[in-house]
Formats: sequence, structure tokens, C-alpha cells
Amino acid sequence: MTTKLSLLSLAFVLLQCSQRIEGTLSDDPIVDEIFTPAEVRDLQKALDFFEDQICLQSAGSEVNIRDCYQSFFNSMKDWATNGEMTVNISFDEQRRLYQQMDTSTFNSIWTFNKKIRSSSRDTLKILDFKYGGHYAKFLEKYGQESPVIADYYDSFQYAGGISPGMIVILIYDAEALDISQAAIRLFIAIHYLTSNDQNNRNEAY
Repeated sequence: MTTKLSLLSLAFVLLQCSQRIEGTLSDDPIVDEIFTPAEVRDLQKALDFFEDQICLQSAGSEVNIRDCYQSFFNSMKDWATNGEMTVNISFDEQRRLYQQMDTSTFNSIWTFNKKIRSSSRDTLKILDFKYGGHYAKFLEKYGQESPVIADYYDSFQYAGGISPGMIVILIYDAEALDISQAAIRLFIAIHYLTSNDQNNRNEAY
């Protein structure tokens, strides 16, 4: 009985979390301009997944999605201060998200590059943004409206991937972002899903 009540409580939290802010990606004119309808549907899945995950972290005390984001931002600041950059999103569940997305959507956002493990010199896969892909174009376009995203995009152009500067921007400038906009929340979600993949993937290239 207790287990059933816990599951019902969790379901209620996630329902509250997902319904608290109105508007979807398909309502955003920049998203509609850059991505295909199929890509938008997949991106909405990614955003919903991210928000469910961060609300799970706050399930004991918060049901408002704005509070979920604030709690997540605070956690990222704490982890950065302590030198522990852990996103705390289930990577197994994230892999299942990838399986629900069309390959063309995945490839419009990400690509695999190489990284060398210093301890063994093994060549591993690392997920990063696709230079010139639809998501990179989204960052460029939205940077015209958001100074935070403009700085983030400029850093990406310089580094060719997620750089330490981009990580700092998302940690310390996140509260300047208007999370009432679904596209802004997508920007946050894709950054942290990418970081989570980079932290957890351990595959030969």
C-alpha cells in the first residue's frame, strides 16, 4: 500500500511539474523556422524528459516547475563550488530517450568526436554539438534575443564544442534566462543532457 501511495505521489509531482508552465516548442517562431515538425516533436520529448528528471530531484519538497529549475540551478552552483560537476540525470533513461528520437533529429543536434583517456590513452567517443547543425543555428538565432545565449554561442564557435566557458555561463547566468519560454528551457535541457552524456559515456570511438 505504501509503495502504491509513493508512486501516486510521484506521478502527481511529475504531472504538476509538466503542467506548471504553459507553451510548447511548437509555439516558438524561431524553433518553427529552424527545425522540421518531426524534429520539434523529438525536441519536446527531450525537454519533457529533462524536466521530469530535475523535478524528480525536487520531488520531496517542490512541485512547481520554476522551483524545480531553481533547485537544479542551486545544485549546479553547489557542485561547481565543491568541484563536482555531476548533473544527476539517469544516463540509462537518457539512452532510452535517444532511442525514441529519430536519427535525423539526433544528428541535427549532436555528433561524436574523439577524446583520449589520459590514464590509458584509449580513444573514446564524446558527444558534442554538431557544428553547422540545426541546433547550432538555433543558438545563433536565439543569441540575437538573449545575451546569455549569444555569449554561449560565441564560446561554442571559438571552441568547437562545449567549453569550460560555456559551462560557467550556464551555472552563473542561468537565472538571467526567461524559463517561461519553452525554447529557453530547451537550451538549458540540451546543454545539461550533453554534459551528462559526456560525463557518463564510456565507449570506444
